[in-house]
Amino acid sequence: MARSRRSTWRTEAARWHRLFGSTVCVAVLYWLSTTGFAEARAAPFEGAGAGELVSGSVAARALASATARKAALEEAIASASSVVTVQAGQLDKVRLDWASWTGAYRVAAVDLTATQVLARIEVDVDVPRLKKVLAATATTETGDKFSWEGVSMSGCRAVATPTEIHSLLADAGLVREPTGADRSVEGGAGQTLHVTLSCSDTGAVAFTYLRGAKARIVAKIGDAPMPEIVGVGLGATPTEAIKMAVKEGVDGLALALARRGSGGVRLVLKGAWRAVDAESLVRRIRDTVRGADDVRVLEIGAGGEFVLAVATSATAERTYRAISELEYIRVNGLELRMNVHGGIDVLASTTTP
Repeated sequence: MARSRRSTWRTEAARWHRLFGSTVCVAVLYWLSTTGFAEARAAPFEGAGAGELVSGSVAARALASATARKAALEEAIASASSVVTVQAGQLDKVRLDWASWTGAYRVAAVDLTATQVLARIEVDVDVPRLKKVLAATATTETGDKFSWEGVSMSGCRAVATPTEIHSLLADAGLVREPTGADRSVEGGAGQTLHVTLSCSDTGAVAFTYLRGAKARIVAKIGDAPMPEIVGVGLGATPTEAIKMAVKEGVDGLALALARRGSGGVRLVLKGAWRAVDAESLVRRIRDTVRGADDVRVLEIGAGGEFVLAVATSATAERTYRAISELEYIRVNGLELRMNVHGGIDVLASTTTP
């Protein structure tokens, strides 16, 4: 079957080359027919076009091809428009980029008249991605991710103040500006954040002239506490050691808050996942899930699980529903669960994707 399909594509490519000449770039892309990727993602649409021979046969053939491809794209747009609400600005962008959307096509028929070249072309259009792009709206900046509720400090005042702790997190774009000395008004953009910071001198470090220190940080997002973060510091004096420990602890807090931010969702791939399968899921979420502006591998956990960061303005619940509707999820028998950290677990089936 595969050999017969390749032969058909080669025949079509050769026929196109004879009719249109070598000066016209033809994207036959017969390799798509040998992969399940094209069949799962693209749908065929037909278009017809004509080119006047007054400008020469090559120009007429190129014009006929371009007109037919644009007509096929309009058919795809009409199909997508019946499912999603189309944004006018996005529609203009798709039409302007018609060549990219219609790069995979086949020649169904070509006719020559005394004055025209007539072409009928079948185009494979990535419909899921087209729906997402047509329905996309501009992502608005929501400001800071967490509404600052202040910091409680113990044993750290010699090296840091509440204002300095806030500034470190504000510089990372994680909290909003306070209206008072240590606190801001509640509410506003994002979830509320309160930090408890305690510092301690752990004494002289054996076989050195240095002192050690620890900075323990417990943050609460709303009423839910985050896991404790411990910063460790060394210095010639207790003050220097504590200062280093606070810096390490606050850096760790900033990283944890960035992962838990209200502007994104963490997706944890549980079970046995190959890198190629994780990347395949990343691509499908990025291309088809509305609101998913970017998806990337954030880290690989100690147990081998992949952790994906989905940058989205949607809630975890909406993202959960959108991902659960992906054909890739259903076909591979994957199970989704909301986890206690506000993210989503994707559990591999007994037969790994």
